[in-house]
Amino acid sequence: MDSPHISSVELAQVRKDFFARGLEVTTWARANGFSAASVYRVLNGQSRARRGASHHIAVALGLKSPPSELASALGAGVSQPPVRKEESS
Repeated sequence: MDSPHISSVELAQVRKDFFARGLEVTTWARANGFSAASVYRVLNGQSRARRGASHHIAVALGLKSPPSELASALGAGVSQPPVRKEESS
């Protein structure tokens, strides 16, 4: 299943918010435990933010839903392991 696409409009809005608040991306990245280069890759659309650090960055920036919210929005579509029946002799 493909992850939701982050539009260029959403990315531009986040960059605009940084500018409006006078907040440096590098400062935000450091404060949130991310590398500035990784944050810039997400903000410039160079990273799809599907997994790993780039995914966590997109969630922290509000570009993607946290995994728990996504699972509940999808109806908790995680399949349960099959129940194994005991054999009777």
